[in-house]
Amino acid sequence: MSEMLVLWPRPPGWWWLVTDENGSPFASGQVVQLPQVSADRVILLLPTEEITLTAVELPNLTPARLRQALPYALEEWVAGDVEQLHIAHGPRLADGRIPVAAIQAQQLQDYLKDLADQSIVVDIAMPDALCLPWREGHISLAPCAGGWLYRHGIHDAGFVEPENLETFLELLEAENKTTHVYGETTPSIHMGHTVQHREQSTLASLLPAAAEPAWQLLQNVSGSASQKKWQGMGKWLGGMAAAVLVALFAHAGLDWWLLKQQAQDEQQRIQTVFQRLFPGQPISDARVQTERLLARRSQTGDQFLRQLNSAAPILAASDTLKLEGMDYDGENLVLRLKAPVVADLDEFSQTLSQQGMAARVLSATLGADGVDGVVRISEAGGGNS
Repeated sequence: MSEMLVLWPRPPGWWWLVTDENGSPFASGQVVQLPQVSADRVILLLPTEEITLTAVELPNLTPARLRQALPYALEEWVAGDVEQLHIAHGPRLADGRIPVAAIQAQQLQDYLKDLADQSIVVDIAMPDALCLPWREGHISLAPCAGGWLYRHGIHDAGFVEPENLETFLELLEAENKTTHVYGETTPSIHMGHTVQHREQSTLASLLPAAAEPAWQLLQNVSGSASQKKWQGMGKWLGGMAAAVLVALFAHAGLDWWLLKQQAQDEQQRIQTVFQRLFPGQPISDARVQTERLLARRSQTGDQFLRQLNSAAPILAASDTLKLEGMDYDGENLVLRLKAPVVADLDEFSQTLSQQGMAARVLSATLGADGVDGVVRISEAGGGNS
């Protein structure tokens, strides 16, 4: 394990801790100015009270789509402009929610710039309270400048002022949880079942989780160590890719190879669509089978064609809706649509409902060029609307 420098901005200055090559605390202290210490990795612990911690419910999305959706999912949690936030997220929790941390983007950049001015590049940034040791069914508590850090869940953590600590602990202790107190200070209030861990300072107790976080705040942040590393690697890969492409294009058989790849890709797409539309059907020639099965189903009044026939005229007459793709699971027709505003998706759904179909907008993600929406259409009374 390499040497690490942990920096913790808490009034009146910076708390710092350096580990040895085994990851054990070697030296620590508090200074007004940044310490002149070198290390292989730098960890920045940010005050939790400057960060909004929550968990949101969102469908499975690509990373790019998820980044677009998160600001709008946070609107009910923050008072200011979500566009001014830097938002990071962790892996999906057991209950399906996505843990999110949001901080003012300028505030984060100010921290990073102050450090960069001292030639310190941050590798990891985390909310300090989320680095408290924690186990299921327990509460973690530790003193810090101005109050107390607490953690009582995998993503449930925060900061509480001293005058509110007793009331806060009473609420948590009603759940009969054991409270683990870290650091050299003990709350001067009556507490229930408590375990003291005075052998470690607060900063030392935050170290293990900070050194190996499951996720972190520095996601897509310019100026961070990870961003610079990937930028450098991207330039190297770009140069290698350019060299490979030059060699390929010089090859006499490149055109033939490209056409063959396109044909294979097209065949794969056809088979994928066939399997979605007609689950369980063996595939011999997907294109021909699709045409025959659709023709056969149209004669028997199949659900798929009824749903498609209901949606198609509305889409054809609309100047705002654009069909991006569709899926069929044997019962529901799912359309992926592009629209200028969410209201267009709602109007489309309502029009279908008026025609006897059960339609529901499953998701609507705002992007730079409009709204990407998903609408599910099923038979009225089918129980899926």
